[in-house]
Order: sequence, then structure tokens, then C-alpha cells
Amino acid sequence: MDRSTYGWGGVSTGTPAYTFAPTSVRDLKQIFSSGEHKSFLGRGLGRSYGDCALNTDGALIDCRFLNRLLSFDPETGILKCEAGVSILNVNRLLSTTGWMLPVVPGTQWVTIGGAIANDVHGKNHVQEGCFGAHLIALKLARSNGEVFDCSLESNNELFAATIGGLGLTGLILSAKLQLRRIQSLTMKARRIPFDQLSTLFSLADEHFEAWEYHSVWLDPATGCRKGHYIMANHSQRQGNLTWPAKRRIRFGVMAGFPSDLPGRLVMKTGNLWYRRGIRSGAQETTADAVLYPLDRLPDWNALFGKPGFFQHQSVLPTAVAESALDELLSVIETSGQRVLLAVGKWFGPRSSPGLMSFPVPGFSIALDLANHGTKTHKLLDTLDGVVADCGGKLYPAKDARMSPTLFTSGYPKLEQFTQQHDPLFASDFWRRMEQSG
Repeated sequence: MDRSTYGWGGVSTGTPAYTFAPTSVRDLKQIFSSGEHKSFLGRGLGRSYGDCALNTDGALIDCRFLNRLLSFDPETGILKCEAGVSILNVNRLLSTTGWMLPVVPGTQWVTIGGAIANDVHGKNHVQEGCFGAHLIALKLARSNGEVFDCSLESNNELFAATIGGLGLTGLILSAKLQLRRIQSLTMKARRIPFDQLSTLFSLADEHFEAWEYHSVWLDPATGCRKGHYIMANHSQRQGNLTWPAKRRIRFGVMAGFPSDLPGRLVMKTGNLWYRRGIRSGAQETTADAVLYPLDRLPDWNALFGKPGFFQHQSVLPTAVAESALDELLSVIETSGQRVLLAVGKWFGPRSSPGLMSFPVPGFSIALDLANHGTKTHKLLDTLDGVVADCGGKLYPAKDARMSPTLFTSGYPKLEQFTQQHDPLFASDFWRRMEQSG
């Protein structure tokens, strides 16, 4: 039987020796106590792009069946749930009460455990910080069978290491979260075209205080030097609190295609539509359109066929963000390779309790590049050099090939984290860092 598991980008493959799907702590303790497995790793819905959710030759623990909502207080907005609950289910079940998660990534297809393990961020980081900033407590199972209740007050070092800890401190069983109150799932959005990078950064300075959500679409046809600056706020009027059921477009049939040609054509069409079809100015829209624009294409990664694609997501420190972004784009232009999708967002000063959290104040740019083998790897290595030289860092949740040197320089609390690392929890990403380092 083929046990292969894949990163979302399709360039990383892992083959676990065993895959388990526990439904209780009792099941987990039996798995841990068997003595048959050299390593363990939890896995949620598989949206990590590279190899941080792969565990070749070890035991992979499928967390999707640890998916119960344990309690919810509609007065305070405090939710307790198991780690396998998805953001999608939280949205569907609780938004009608007038509450939602304060920070979400760009897709609802992420488990709460995965959101904690990668300390995900959203388009509102400047105001709300990371996911971990709204985590009150969590319950963690270690490979020795012990279960710990962790918070800022109890087992706080383990709490800090688990937030953004890539699933390496043990298996997250459940979480206690503070939700945010909302009046409606309608949002007011504004889009402003820009034709040079300096204008983009001026727009950010001008609009940070008035708008909560900030993102950027960079047009690949212009070398990513033009695009749209996008802002949004929640409506303050009482309104619809039900997430809409929308028709989804699927591309799974293209997963076996021998090249990225379908992806290039679809992305080119999509970018053209975005360039010409999206109105500038202010308008009302829905929360899902702002927060999860690609969820209508649930398997869009299949567009890149068998070769897959890389996403290079970095954060460039505020003081040098504009010049570093210009250099990144110049490197890509010189390489002759084409970015298929480019999106950006800003990170603010609000710190995360997590030791290994990715955001630092600055501009984060995510660049999707089709996998063309050696020449793509060379380009990515050069992009890494630009990021390192400006004091930036890469996002492990999106990574499939960064160097241990860049990882170590970007995460200065790594040594502190390793003191909390469960010695029997590992991933292909972690082994790649250790073996190469």
C-alpha cells in the first residue's frame, strides 16, 4: 500500500512507516507506549506547503478525528475545542452567534492544532498579531504518555515552544481560544491600484490606522511592480452572520499532468481578470472574499501538475522592506522565470507568545514559482541570499528547501525551543535542519 503523503506544493513527499487516526487520549497513549515507532508527528488537513508535516519512516498521527467542540460561552466568546477542529467548522458553527476567530490564515482548510503549530497570521497582523496571541491555553500530549495543561501561567515554557513549534513539542490535543465579536459577515473593502513600489509603501503608511485588513496583489505581468493595494474593515451594522455556500471549482484532474502548463494558463487568466475586472474604490463585499479568496478553488495546487510548485514566503524588516522587495523582484526578472502568483501583507509590532513565530515587523511577500528543477532551486537560493542580507526570514510552513543557516539566523530563540522539543517528535523538515546543520 502506498503510504506517501505530500506537502501542499507537491514538491515534498514523505512515506511514514505507520499512519494512525486516534479519537481519544487513550488511543494516543497506546500508540506512544507500543515502543514500535522511532518518531511521531501530528498532521491536520495537509496545507503546509513543504515538509514540516511529513514524517518519513516514522508514525504520522492524523488529527482530523480529534474534532469535537468541547464548550463555547456566547457571553465571553471563549471556545474550547479539540485540535482537529477546522477553521471552516468554527466559522460555520459559531459565526451565527456573533463570534469568529480573530486571526485566520488565507484558507479555512486548516485545523486549530495546525494553526497553533505554525502560529498562523492573517491580513490583520498589524492590529491583531498572530493566532497565538489569542490562545488562552492548550492541552499537550508528550511521547512519554504525559499530558500537560499549558498556558502563560502553567507550563509556560512548553506553551511558548508549542506556539509556532511545528508540532515538535508533542501532540496538541485541545485549545482554549478567545474569539472576537462581529456584527456581520459583510465587509467594507477598498482597492487602490499602484504603479510603482514606492507608491505601495506610501499607501500603507497612509491607511494603516483606518483599516484593519491589509493585503497586496502584485501583477506578474509587470514584474510584480504594479498591482492593487487592498484594505477591508468589518461592517459595524447588524447583518448576515451565515457564511455563504459557494460553488467550488476543482482542478484535481490536473494533478497527474506532466508539466505546469495548465497552471501557467489558469494563473495568467486569473491575474488578467484581477488586473482588469476588479473595481477600484470602496465597495461592500463578503468576509470570505476578503479572508479566503482561494477557497473557491480547494485543490488549486493540482494546477501545477506532477512537478509541483514552490512558495517563497519571506518577511522583510520594515526599515529595508522596499529596497529588499525591489531586489527580490530584480533577481527574478534576471533569472527569466515568471512568478505565477504574488501576494503581500504587513506585519506589525504585536509580538506572539510563541518562541518560533514567523512574523516580525515588516512586509511579507509570498511568491509562487513553478518547479523547473535545478534552475528554480538556484533562483530560490539567490532569493534566500537577499532575505538573509536584509535580516529577513522564511516561513517554515511554506518551506521545502531553506538552509539550516537561514533557519538558525531567522529564529534566534531556536536553542530555547529545543529544550522543550519532545525527543520522539520529528518531521522531514526538522531532520533536514539537523542533518544539514
